[in-house]
Amino acid sequence: MFERAIRRSRLGLKLSILRACMDGIEKPTRLMNATNMSWTLSQELIKGLVDAGYLELIRLGPNNRSNRRYHITEKGKNVLIYLRKTEDLINF
Repeated sequence: MFERAIRRSRLGLKLSILRACMDGIEKPTRLMNATNMSWTLSQELIKGLVDAGYLELIRLGPNNRSNRRYHITEKGKNVLIYLRKTEDLINF
């Protein structure tokens, strides 16, 4: 009757954030909505991606909350390119 939902791995969740940033989504709330995550989880994963150097946090002003933007770094772009090539090899 009902199909069981498939859980996404943390890697899959992080990749969806990187893909959203690559598509031009910069604001934290828009990233959360685009990747279909809770606020808490999205903020935790975004912080990890920033700490690892895959995303860059840009502050547009003194207000901490409404002026945050996230941009994908070259390192983040390289990860996405590598994984797309890997997907192509697997799917031939």
